[in-house]
Amino acid sequence: MGRYFFELHNGDGTTPDDEGMEFSARANIVNEISRLMLDIVREELPDRESGAVSVIVRDETGKVISVSNMSFMNHWLA
Repeated sequence: MGRYFFELHNGDGTTPDDEGMEFSARANIVNEISRLMLDIVREELPDRESGAVSVIVRDETGKVISVSNMSFMNHWLA
């Protein structure tokens, strides 16, 4: 399929991907998105009451081919 670039957006701003990764199937791209989001959630959300993470995937031409979002919000009830 080609080389894909995973741009991360979180509470700290945007982190561009200058290297990218090669994948031969769309399912592999989804697996990488999931892995990235879970890593960010594990590292950042324990210190926050809320947060959001987005991953924008671009192909070799710079065209956006996927946008994934995850949000978290905690409400204390007592």
